[in-house]
Amino acid sequence: MQLQSKISIFLENKRTRLIALVTLTTLYGILLAQNIAAPFWGILDDEPALFGIAAKSWIVHSPMAFGFGLWLPEWIWGGNGYFFHHPQFIGIPLYLSYLFFGVGEWQTRLPAILFSLLSLVVFWFLIERAFRNHFLTLTASFFLALFPTSVFFGRMMSFHTVVGFFTLLSFLLLLLIETEKKQKYVWFFLLSVIIGGLTDWTYFLASLAAWMYIVLRKDMAYRRVLLWTLPLAALFSVAITALQVVLLGGVAAILEVPSTFIDHTTQYHASFIKLILFRGENEVRMFTGIGLALALVGAVFLFRKKEHRLFAGMLAFQGAVYLALIGGWSLAQNHPFWSFHLIPFIALAAAYALQKVKHIAFIALVAIFIFESGWLVYGLFNTKSFEKDDYALFKKANRGVPAQEPICSGRVNPSYAQSFVFGHDMEYGLCANSRYAVMRRWEPAIEYAKQISYGFDKPFSSNIRKSSPEVALVMEIVKLFPELKARVAHLISGGDADYREKIAIAAEEASLRQQRGFTETECSTNFCFYIIYIK
Repeated sequence: MQLQSKISIFLENKRTRLIALVTLTTLYGILLAQNIAAPFWGILDDEPALFGIAAKSWIVHSPMAFGFGLWLPEWIWGGNGYFFHHPQFIGIPLYLSYLFFGVGEWQTRLPAILFSLLSLVVFWFLIERAFRNHFLTLTASFFLALFPTSVFFGRMMSFHTVVGFFTLLSFLLLLLIETEKKQKYVWFFLLSVIIGGLTDWTYFLASLAAWMYIVLRKDMAYRRVLLWTLPLAALFSVAITALQVVLLGGVAAILEVPSTFIDHTTQYHASFIKLILFRGENEVRMFTGIGLALALVGAVFLFRKKEHRLFAGMLAFQGAVYLALIGGWSLAQNHPFWSFHLIPFIALAAAYALQKVKHIAFIALVAIFIFESGWLVYGLFNTKSFEKDDYALFKKANRGVPAQEPICSGRVNPSYAQSFVFGHDMEYGLCANSRYAVMRRWEPAIEYAKQISYGFDKPFSSNIRKSSPEVALVMEIVKLFPELKARVAHLISGGDADYREKIAIAAEEASLRQQRGFTETECSTNFCFYIIYIK
């Protein structure tokens, strides 16, 4: 008997399945909670810091004072101070977390962790309901919980983390309508569509997928009712968001949303090859090479099965369309959530493939996946945009500058992660009103810009620390061919443009400091604190 069959028999007991779910959820929670109170100094920590700044405004004044809108200091966002590019729901869980536990980094991560844990639980019951296969349910949930992207982004407070939960919840409720044929699930489903639509625009791709599932499922319970009530529920969400935006920012603000969407879906990257190389490496790092390989094989088997095709398509639709819309965007090469909404489908497909292998291969594949995932998660958690002494300098500057005084950040807009620490207005550019400044030391940045993403002159062990074993191995193969090595190096590095830009910015800031009379008082690894001393 194959190991898969033994696991399925073991999981036939309902109590055993519950223990397995609790164990997996606990493990996922432990992974998500690693260094939960760490400052926002990691890569992509600007996202939770941005929304944290908006939620702090609600705490200071009250949500009603801002019409439950994400208000940001004008020096951060500009314009009228509201962040209207997305619906405003994300402020509510953050506000509740701050209200009960205070403002801080772990309080900002807490709602994201809770939504991620709930997503895992809902996903478990969704796969169990769709396939009635205990082995598939366990392994798909296992992949969902241990993918590097799930662990790394699952604790990051963002629209996508919240949308992921409501997407899976809506799909589960739809299957409950289909199988249980109870009217109460129709009401719960429509409510999930309304709330889901308030979380982010990407949710409407999920509601469209659900609507198409209903259209194609001819024997669906309450089919006629759902076909017209689902679009109405989605439109109701759009109307609520539109009304809020118009009341807070006027008609011009609502027109900003489609304008931003057009910008984000039409500004295609200049180098398609560079984009493919960068994103291909990124997806391997986010899902592991083994995980992606299994998912590709599993997807073929999934869509070959007529009885599974419709559900698999619904699960993949949101992520696939989002990938197609944003995939060629000029900023897609560093967009963190490029394939976030494909996590459930990739987890299901990878688990589906595991059903087809012998028990020895099964053990080997799972072991390699766990090792590779752990390696990549460790690398992601230890890649930082700031160092500890940088944050110590930020805090010292925050304490040393009078509350009414702005802090100059120089030529570059301050990051939201920095801004989460500062209790001051930040001024960038010429800084005509600032007597204090916290500016980047450009020497380390210029030196880093000289290096390409992968050190072709460095050993395999050095490159593997930056990515997966598969990508590091490809780099070793490329190094064997000098001409190919030079071409790939140029594609990855983007030439000398970044290097020249940093040199120009460094010169501009040095000139600004000299003209304004800024005096250096203290420096950290990447920043210096300056003061204009009044004579």
